[in-house]
Formats: sequence, C-alpha cells, structure tokens
Amino acid sequence: MKKLLAHFLIGMILGVSFFVILLKTNLINEKEVLGVKNDKILEGKENSPTAFLELTPTLEITPTPSLTPTPTRIPTPSSTPTPSLTSTPPATPTPINAPAYLENYFNQYAIHYNVSANLLKKIAWCESRFDPLVVNGPYVGLYQFMESIWITYRTQMGHDINPELRKNAEESIKTAAYIISLGKLHLWPNCVE
Repeated sequence: MKKLLAHFLIGMILGVSFFVILLKTNLINEKEVLGVKNDKILEGKENSPTAFLELTPTLEITPTPSLTPTPTRIPTPSSTPTPSLTSTPPATPTPINAPAYLENYFNQYAIHYNVSANLLKKIAWCESRFDPLVVNGPYVGLYQFMESIWITYRTQMGHDINPELRKNAEESIKTAAYIISLGKLHLWPNCVE
C-alpha cells in the first residue's frame, strides 16, 4: 500500500511539474485549462507561482470523435497447385532361396516370433551362406553368434545355453528369430540396412 501511495504521489508531482512548465512556457493558456471565465480572478497575480492554485478549476469533458474503420478488400487466396511428394513404393524384397532342409525352420520360427522369414534368410545368407558349421574366430553357426550373446538370449528364452548348439541350424534360426523379435538387429550390422 505504501508503494502504491508513493507511486501515486510521484505521479502527481510529475504531473503538476509538467503543468507548471507548460504554463511558464506559454504552451497552454491557463485560463482555458482552468476553465476561468472571469479575468478578474488573476488580476495582480500574473507572476505569482500560486496564482493557478487559488482558482477552482471546472472540468469540461468534450467527446473525442471515434474513428470508423473503412472496409478493405480481403484478398482471396488463389488456388495454386501445391507440389506433392511422389511416394516411391517400398521395394519388394527379393525372396531368398534357402536350402530345402532349412526352409521349414525359417517359416516355422518366423511365424512363431512374428518376424520376416525373408529377413531371417537374408541374415543367415550374409553371415554364413547357410552353412551352420561355419566358424570365424569367436563367431559360430548360421548367424555367427558369439558365445556370450548366445548364452544371454538362450537364457532369456529359457532354452539350453550350450554354445555347441550354435552349430545346430534349427536352434540357431529359433534364437535369431527371438532376437529379431526384440528389435536387436544391430547384432548383424553388415547384413541389415
């Protein structure tokens, strides 16, 4: 409340000071501002700093004319064709033909884990050329599983973790299908795009 009162008083002081400056510089006529109708009130007090304080001002309100907006033309958008992206249909994957004895495993575990049989074949072809016995350093089998990866995911599946099973085509395909169903395609970075 004190701050509000202080701001009000400062505003009043500034307003009065501004008013006095306007009067002193003859930018305004004190008789008009104060609504003085009788010149006799100010006689002999023209140079007195309190001359205007002794008068009783009357307030006259004059209405300010309001501006009426003139209507403007609203631009109408023209129908210009907008370019659209032409979608390229997704490439149809070329079916990969696996050896006949593996086809049933690819289809069975693709359905069981809801993954693409063609993707299972693509990775197996890329990693081992469908040879379940291939060994490349620590990588073994159709999907070139490292022992630690094999054990991790086989444990999650609740299946036998024996690393020698990496050479078993059915177990290898089953494990790969499970891993792909988890979205872990990064395990085969050179074989998936």
